[in-house]
Order: sequence, then structure tokens, then C-alpha cells
Amino acid sequence: MIKNEKQYLITKNKLNDMNRALEQSLNSKVKMNKVIYEAMLEGIKSQISDLMEEIQEYENLKQSN
Repeated sequence: MIKNEKQYLITKNKLNDMNRALEQSLNSKVKMNKVIYEAMLEGIKSQISDLMEEIQEYENLKQSN
């Protein structure tokens, strides 16, 4: 849970990093086992989803005050 503006900015930066990692993974030409590749993508997508939820929750709390 994001508790302050500093954590909010750090989380937004992490989200940007994860989105870049996802894009690079999707565009990668590196040969990888399909199961491992899919697990890696799902892990990145899950982290992106978690970060987005935290950001949205913080923004909603901030707007309600």
C-alpha cells in the first residue's frame, strides 16, 4: 500500500520499468522455452497489475481528501 507521495512516485517509476520490461520481452528475439517465456510474461503482467491497483488506490484516497 502506498502511504505517501514519495512511495507513489517510486511506484509509478516501477510501473514504467515493468511496462518497458514487458515490451522488451514481447519484442525479444532470444530463443526461450515456451513455458518459461509464458511464465515470465505472466509474472511481469501480474506485477504491472498489482502496481496499477496500488496507484489507483492511492489516487482515489488522495482525491477523496
